[in-house]
Amino acid sequence: MKIILREWYGYHWHKSQHELTDAREGVKGQEIRLQEAREAHARTQVEYNEFRERLSGLRRATQCWHRQASELHTQRGEVSRELAVP
Repeated sequence: MKIILREWYGYHWHKSQHELTDAREGVKGQEIRLQEAREAHARTQVEYNEFRERLSGLRRATQCWHRQASELHTQRGEVSRELAVP
């Protein structure tokens, strides 16, 4: 009976060790995937921030052009009034 129990426990111990090894390998794989995802997220975040900065610059330029257009429109109106009055 001792021999049979020893074999039974030995079988389950080896099986548990194999399952533990598989689980550890799975964890390592998931850690690698997590690290890759973090790196991809960091790259994407940098690209996003660069895009936002560029967009802000373009908005500032557009606002400047709008101001210039408004000033030119005002000047045109003044010139038109000056030309209309003899």
